[in-house]
Amino acid sequence: MAKKTTKAIKPKVVEAPIIKPVRPPRANTEEIFETLQADLGKYGVVIQRGTELAGRFDLRRPCGIPSLDLDTGGGLPAGGLSQVDGPDGCIAADSFLRYEVWSADGERINHKGGTIKHLYERFHDRVLEGTPNQGRHLERKDGIVFYVKSVDHEGRIIRNQVLDVVRTGYRSCYEVETDAGQRLTSTGSHKYLTPTGFKSLADLEVGDQVLVHNNTRNRTRVDGKKGSVYRPETYVKYHPHLPTKIVHDAKTGNDYLYYRGNNARLAYEAFMNDMEFSEYIELLKRGEREEIDKLRFLPPNIHVHHIDEDFTNNTISNLQLVDPAEHGLIHSKDRLRDLSFIATTATITSITGVPEQETFDIRCGHPYNNYVAEGIVVHNSGKNLLVYRYFGSVQRLYGDDTNIFMLCMEFPFDKDYAAFHGFHVPYSEYEMEVRQRARREEGLPPFTKEEVKEMMSTEGKGTFHLLRGAAEANLDAVVEMIRSNAYQIGAIDSWDSMLTVPEEEADLADDPRIANSSSVQTKWMKKVQGALTPRKRCPECWNLHLDFKKHASGSYSYYCSNKDCGWKGKNVYLEENETTIIGIRQVRANMNQGSGKFKGPEYKVGGAWALKHGKLVDIQLRPGQRLMSGDGKVKIGKEINYEITKGKAGTHEGKKGTIRYFFGPPEVDVDHNFFTTATTMGVIRQGGGTYYIDRDGEEPLKFKGQGMVLNALADDPNIKDMLWKKMLHQAGLHHVRYKDE
Repeated sequence: MAKKTTKAIKPKVVEAPIIKPVRPPRANTEEIFETLQADLGKYGVVIQRGTELAGRFDLRRPCGIPSLDLDTGGGLPAGGLSQVDGPDGCIAADSFLRYEVWSADGERINHKGGTIKHLYERFHDRVLEGTPNQGRHLERKDGIVFYVKSVDHEGRIIRNQVLDVVRTGYRSCYEVETDAGQRLTSTGSHKYLTPTGFKSLADLEVGDQVLVHNNTRNRTRVDGKKGSVYRPETYVKYHPHLPTKIVHDAKTGNDYLYYRGNNARLAYEAFMNDMEFSEYIELLKRGEREEIDKLRFLPPNIHVHHIDEDFTNNTISNLQLVDPAEHGLIHSKDRLRDLSFIATTATITSITGVPEQETFDIRCGHPYNNYVAEGIVVHNSGKNLLVYRYFGSVQRLYGDDTNIFMLCMEFPFDKDYAAFHGFHVPYSEYEMEVRQRARREEGLPPFTKEEVKEMMSTEGKGTFHLLRGAAEANLDAVVEMIRSNAYQIGAIDSWDSMLTVPEEEADLADDPRIANSSSVQTKWMKKVQGALTPRKRCPECWNLHLDFKKHASGSYSYYCSNKDCGWKGKNVYLEENETTIIGIRQVRANMNQGSGKFKGPEYKVGGAWALKHGKLVDIQLRPGQRLMSGDGKVKIGKEINYEITKGKAGTHEGKKGTIRYFFGPPEVDVDHNFFTTATTMGVIRQGGGTYYIDRDGEEPLKFKGQGMVLNALADDPNIKDMLWKKMLHQAGLHHVRYKDE
């Protein structure tokens, strides 16, 4: 009998009902806002509704170079930090320096010196590839300090502490030779000390003079003897405040009482009495006491200081009244200075191009940021050109209402160089006298009265505040300047001076600890971010001092402390900070570039994490091609390449461009930049050899050839204004404004 099979019964699947989770209703965000204001408003915390955000990044600070301004969103943003960096001028690796090494207890370990490359290796305790392993007994130990020869403001050779030695990669260089036998190889941007100040090698020619250290003795006394400084004196018959001296006449056997006065003091008193020096002396020698007592005299406790240290130069502009303590401070000598020698001049006999060289540079102690290499006094160059262009644009826009600050921790502020790039700071009477003297020595005609009047005029130039001295103290002053919201723009030269040597040398990727709270940069950035926070003002009288009260009901109110106002309410006026801060930085060669597709950038920028991420814009400058004369024999300028390596607030990160820079006189070729940028954007149209600029409701302007366009741009500022407005509109930047009105 066949076996009966049983058919499997498929179980019925019943789907469970979907149960939607039950969640409480969301909290009322307006109630949260009100609670936070009530709890935190008394601490100055700013909380804004989206509809209340005023925004500040439509306000920009231009430099007047069209391509760069467009790439930065119309200019650097107001209310934040930007950075300009690039490799400075530097010298070849085999350049000799007479550096010294001192121990922590003040013992000089070595004074023979060596090449700048050798100094780099000793300073950073590392031997570069290809260097023989020699001199290891000088490896860096705790407390070891390095010094190089520098020149002070009086032209004396001093010892100056080395703060850092920077490896700047392989660069095109030139060999400079003088008639005194000095020979130095450096980049074209490296600065040399001349009788009229520091100048880039690119601005120097054969026949120009530079200062050198050739062991010329410092003879401080006019009669050639070492010892106390001789100051000319005059003996007179009577003076109510001068010391007396008994003079014995050998012929008559009589003693005579005279009053002995320093000529500088007597010259200043002659000026006070509106008299010539000879006229004043004659009166003191021949006049009666009653007549002399009616004159005006300097108080006995006031000293007269010679600004240029030439004790025979008693022109009023060279004399400064100081108290004795201040006078002693001016002439105090640092114990590490070697005042036995002075810098002298030598004439350049040749400037010759050489193959690419490995280069280095030194950062020295403030304020004498120079050093002697191969006997020639040199200095690193900085990125000030671009900063001065930003300053100049603000000055032209705001005129008498301009407020600008600059903190110089490395290179002294150069009024001449700033003026070449559009930023004008009035010259003092003494500065004009020095410049007139320099022109006479160079065989040039003196400035005319009209030129002198313009250079000394304060009209349309606003206020410029210059800070010098210790980094941390001045950085606190900069924070207060930013907090005041009174300055349109300011600059710090340079970020590097904030850093200790280990912080600057450390690679951020390898050692993020440099961003801890002990870092000067990090602490300063925290203060700056607080200073940039919007400030609460009374909406009626703009008073900053508001009282805050939380009521029992949980609500709150602000009260104006100005008794003449009496305003109270919740809606205060939030004042956005509109200060643009520019930091200048030096980049160094990237020693971990790698290769192939993994090759990193040629240069790297160190610094604290807070600074790296707190800045809005980073503009990196690089040397480009040389610009030669028509016959190709003379270098007349260079190209400066830029890249926006960081961009926020409307800035185009990654954008690159080129600026043409000419040496004599130093200036940026703005007209050429206008032409190339406008042509690339189609704002200037080309048809064959003719160029066209369209005008609203009128026939387009026509120009036969590029030269005619450049001439029109140079001669007619209205054409530039028209082109600039068109370029802004084309770039979608028509909302940008350039004044805080």
